[in-house]
Amino acid sequence: MQIRILIVVLLSIGLFSCAADREPRIVFDNLRLRDPIKDSLQLIIKDSVLYSSGVGDSEVSDLRNLNWIIKVASSEELNEMGQSDDPIIKAIGLKGLFIKRDKDWFDVFKAVLRDTGEYVTFQDGCFRYDYRLPEYCLVEILRYEYMDGVLTLEQTSQVDKLIKMYKLNVIPKNGSIISLP
Repeated sequence: MQIRILIVVLLSIGLFSCAADREPRIVFDNLRLRDPIKDSLQLIIKDSVLYSSGVGDSEVSDLRNLNWIIKVASSEELNEMGQSDDPIIKAIGLKGLFIKRDKDWFDVFKAVLRDTGEYVTFQDGCFRYDYRLPEYCLVEILRYEYMDGVLTLEQTSQVDKLIKMYKLNVIPKNGSIISLP
């Protein structure tokens, strides 16, 4: 009887350790990214926090990794990140596509706006915010409130409709001209 209990306990420990060990890897196994980019992403998502440029010494390496990823990742890799299951990886992919003004950035952005169930923790200096993923992308990446001349009128109208439809905590640019079905 004691041997059975011991076997069950050992098997359970083995299964739990394998499951815990594999979870972060699953995020990356589904992405077609080069290994150095995966390694840098792993370092960023370990804390589950995205940082602004006004960070302390301990967060500087995360910010360096983020900037390095955006600099060296191809458009295909950034697009792949933008379709990830992880909200932090999704945000990094969108930010890279936006900075590089990739032709697909707006399509990825619209898909992210619909992803209202995901949250991102963002730290700006001493302040930490929990944003819904679309709100983080609109406020911290695109600075939508101040964005002029980047989006066409049609794109702005589409974004404004999505802001209202999903009740995002962001002020639409042309709120008075939007009519929801």
